[in-house]
Amino acid sequence: MTTYNSTPSVEQLLYTNVDRVVDGQELSGWQTMATTPGMDEAEADWLRSLIDPGLSGTRPLPGYPTPEQVAAADRRLRQVPSSSGTVLVHTAPAGTDSTGRTNSMTHVLLLPRQAAPSLRTTDLWRSPGWVTPFGAQAVRDAVLPPPQDLVPGEVTTMDAVTEFVLQKGRGAVLTALADALEPVLASRVPGPPRPAPDTTVLLGVRSTDEAALWVAALQRCCAPLTGCYLGFSTLETAGTMTEVDAVMASPTDLACVPLAELEAVEARPGLVVINPDSPPTSAPQGTWGKLVAAMTSSMARWVTGQEGLETVLSLLEDHRELTPAWPLAMAEASEPGLFSDVINVITDVDRELMTCQPAALAQNPYLTGLLTERFLDSSDTDPASWYAKLDAVPLGTPVGGVVSGLVNKYLDSAVADSGWLLDDTRQASATVTYWLRSWTTEPEPGRDMRLRLLVRTAERTVGDTPIAHLLLADRLTRDGVVLGEADTMRLVIDSAQSLVGPGNPLLRGQVLGLSPAPDLMDAIRVLVEDLLVVPVEDVPVLPRLDRQVAAWLAADGPRTLGPALGAEVALAFLGAPGTDVETVLAFLGALSRRFHLDPTVVDSLVAVCTPRQALAMTPLCADRVVLVSRVLARDPQGEGAQEAAKWLMRVKQHSLEQLSVTPLEAMSQGTAAALLTLSRQVPLASGLETSVACCLAGNILVALQSLLTSQGMWAPRPWPGGPPGRPPVAARRPRTPPSPRWSSPRPCPTPPRPPRRACRTRPPRTAPPGLTRTACGARTPGPRPRPPGRTSATRVTRPARPRPPPRSRCGSRPTSRTSATGRSRSSCWCCGTTRRCAWRACARR
Repeated sequence: MTTYNSTPSVEQLLYTNVDRVVDGQELSGWQTMATTPGMDEAEADWLRSLIDPGLSGTRPLPGYPTPEQVAAADRRLRQVPSSSGTVLVHTAPAGTDSTGRTNSMTHVLLLPRQAAPSLRTTDLWRSPGWVTPFGAQAVRDAVLPPPQDLVPGEVTTMDAVTEFVLQKGRGAVLTALADALEPVLASRVPGPPRPAPDTTVLLGVRSTDEAALWVAALQRCCAPLTGCYLGFSTLETAGTMTEVDAVMASPTDLACVPLAELEAVEARPGLVVINPDSPPTSAPQGTWGKLVAAMTSSMARWVTGQEGLETVLSLLEDHRELTPAWPLAMAEASEPGLFSDVINVITDVDRELMTCQPAALAQNPYLTGLLTERFLDSSDTDPASWYAKLDAVPLGTPVGGVVSGLVNKYLDSAVADSGWLLDDTRQASATVTYWLRSWTTEPEPGRDMRLRLLVRTAERTVGDTPIAHLLLADRLTRDGVVLGEADTMRLVIDSAQSLVGPGNPLLRGQVLGLSPAPDLMDAIRVLVEDLLVVPVEDVPVLPRLDRQVAAWLAADGPRTLGPALGAEVALAFLGAPGTDVETVLAFLGALSRRFHLDPTVVDSLVAVCTPRQALAMTPLCADRVVLVSRVLARDPQGEGAQEAAKWLMRVKQHSLEQLSVTPLEAMSQGTAAALLTLSRQVPLASGLETSVACCLAGNILVALQSLLTSQGMWAPRPWPGGPPGRPPVAARRPRTPPSPRWSSPRPCPTPPRPPRRACRTRPPRTAPPGLTRTACGARTPGPRPRPPGRTSATRVTRPARPRPPPRSRCGSRPTSRTSATGRSRSSCWCCGTTRRCAWRACARR
């Protein structure tokens, strides 16, 4: 007979209402009557807090009961699981005390937690080892029994439980109990963390013996140690909502209450009410509930199921990590069809066996071989089948054994099927992704070599095209396989090179049409970053990537980018809504080599930068001076304009003092923008000498002309006679003569007078002797005949020819006009006015 004789560390406590004399002192009332030697006061107080001496709801005894009636009276057995062990609180009626009040005796046991106990706690129901005195004198004489007296009772034997549970309708009730309490027990099993629901079950019973049989039947469906994780009570009251609240707040998971009190119980979250007279009709959801339903379907299933369960438990030396359903699931694995012939539990059994893999299982080759044969001994080459099996493995299962075998089976079948590898419509399972990632990252000798061989086999399967290799890498990554650096580079290097260079536009279009997994996209970004930073002979012009390529690389949101790729992406989106100039400048500042900017990029930066931001451009930018100059010309009063202007002066090797004494004919855009910005604070009219002010003003005008010319708002023309302060024209280097004044595209308001004709037509007249004329009156060529009487020595005095009037500034000769006062005044023949000619081409301003 199984007893607790082998565990002398069982601690006991007696609690009752007694009048007695201890060490000459009279004690009366509810008190601790006896404890095991060595129990400290703290532990005694904790055990007393679990005692409820009242026995409400029990069937009353007659006034003078017989010994048989006292032995058969209702009693309460409460089990409380704890970290210190399993606490059993047994309360039995004890008659009346010396004052005539109803009394009870509570016997408390603290059982140590054993690795593989063979005794179930419900086996102690009505054990002769419980202290159950009846009457005042018997209570005074009660003492603690030795541990070997704690032997199983005669009520909850295997035969009694079998006869009880196989009665009509009770199998469904036991199934409902197992289905409701499986998550509670599984959460208390050591091992991977599991959800811990707050569930309380109220079971209606007609007697405490019936309650003990229900609990015993439930414990017969799992390991004895697993049954110790259940908090139960064979007698509680639920007549009021206050009493129901008290039960739900206690550590009791299964409370047996009088059947008549269930009618008043209202449904609430976390409370399950089961009436044996109205068995549940819903199908179980958990694995334990399904197995219990199959085992209680017939006498043969119950008997063979109990034998298989005991056989499995006898092969393990440690039961601490067993879930409630694992022994029955293992019995099904050892004898296929034991339960699956009744109900379809194959998938549930596989899931349970994968979820719970106790450490003691590795020490038993027989059970390990059963699991290996069940899961891995198959010649199926369909990767979808192995993928489904791997998807059925619950999270939290140890990586190794069955899981490792399933991963190897799946990979072996997958790398040989090109259709499976290149199917971009297949959705990846989060569970399979977790297992493949865990398997590939787990340090194990030979694992890396095994993975490289699998990848090589997959490459030969899909073909030797770059887009096929990229698809292969994408599918493996989505499935959870963590590829090595060498394998990743070999599979995606061709696709990455097509994104950077102009070599293969067809491949680039195919790559841009895909949406790789995030992990693979990170690898592609790293390769593109490496390709962008490879030294080239010439200074690169940024951006080097196409805008579509940059958008594809940044399509999955903000991720960590390298300096070169970050600069490319930032420049590609420059000018778009929400673009931050500081981000662009930060990426450009992180570059480590000299570069140029595309003119369109410079234009975009000029449109959005302030002078301070433009000045913050990295010195490695070859267009920094141009950028600062143009930004300063656009916004001479912006933030940091003075600092930018001073920097430009230093770069151009100029200063404001120098430009105040040295006149310039022309200047660069940067010098012009800097001069105009710095001269805003110079008092030209009052703070400078006349010559300095004139020279600075002339240079300011030259700066304005330079900026307007660069912006297409000024058509430069030569100075008539040179700009102010310059040396005369004769002292300078000869230049190309200016174009004629009448070549201006703008017409003069008064057109010029046509040239005079060479001769006028006159009526013919008789020529003097020796002189002939033409028909128009012109003299004939040849020596002019000398008039008669004139010799060569004779000088003919002729009147002086009048001198032509001086030309006006427009080049025309003035004509004589008579004013209203009768005075003759000269007027411009071009514009007809005596004042300065108003025509721009004439005045040559």
